[in-house]
Amino acid sequence: MVILSEGGVWLKSADVKPGDTLKILSEGEWVENQKFSYEDGSPKKDFIVRVVHSDQEKNWRVNGMNRQAVKSMYGNDTSFWIGKTIKVTTEQMLVAGKRMKVVCVIKVDKDGKEISWDE
Repeated sequence: MVILSEGGVWLKSADVKPGDTLKILSEGEWVENQKFSYEDGSPKKDFIVRVVHSDQEKNWRVNGMNRQAVKSMYGNDTSFWIGKTIKVTTEQMLVAGKRMKVVCVIKVDKDGKEISWDE
């Protein structure tokens, strides 16, 4: 059994180049964040998926924006994501009030053609 919330190799934005691909290996799981909590003290939860990036297995903390992008391409049932390949890039975004480089899913159609977020 793998405990995703501890250690391991993580997908980092510094390692991602525009147009890189990730192959999804697991349906993911919700894991309590050990570092951040809500104002009421309850722990935040992260959605963690196991992927292959640059021929290496890594854990990927999938934010809400990326969950919605993958969901729009492959559906609500994350077990159907297993074996799928997604294209990613990085963007500068505000995260907790700080500008950070983050991994972003590039939405594509069934033929692999990039599509806009509003389609």
